[in-house]
Amino acid sequence: MIKTLYLNLEDDITKITARLKKEVSSELVLVFPKKSFLFADSINLRLLKKQADILGKKLSILTMDEMGQMYAKEA
Repeated sequence: MIKTLYLNLEDDITKITARLKKEVSSELVLVFPKKSFLFADSINLRLLKKQADILGKKLSILTMDEMGQMYAKEA
């Protein structure tokens, strides 16, 4: 079953990774608010993808932030 995680504006890679480790579901949808701090740099989403791969999680990103959408496609 796919689980949805709602994230806060100020959540960073460390906080998100900690939440991913606690989840038993292997498929997750991460819902980010517009202007999330994670979208400040494209490397953040690449790091998130790497952590998800290590944990064996399949992530989907849901956001209305255009930069965040572009960074998610790149990662």
